[in-house]
Amino acid sequence: MNCFLKITENGVNILKQKKVVWLKLKNNWEKNINDIFLRYSGIDFIKNRTNIDKKLMGTELGIAPRTLVYIYCKIEEELGISIPVKEVVDGNFDTFGNVCKMVSKIV
Repeated sequence: MNCFLKITENGVNILKQKKVVWLKLKNNWEKNINDIFLRYSGIDFIKNRTNIDKKLMGTELGIAPRTLVYIYCKIEEELGISIPVKEVVDGNFDTFGNVCKMVSKIV
């Protein structure tokens, strides 16, 4: 029987399930998301925290829509989550801070 890890607020639990649950630690959400943004947009939100609440497609950051779609897909793929399209349509994928909040609600 296969064992998989599940991250909880209290630590790591070993589960005997066929479904893999997100393996990233809660403390690393922001770092993991930042790494994805840094890789594909060149913006490091952790080093420059003043950008956290700036609009991703705004004049200051200027991330192209196609790049955001790619980042969206990479967040889902690398973090093993599914971001509801409704969240994006409702405008919750507009700042780095909102993306982190959204991911924290999903897991």
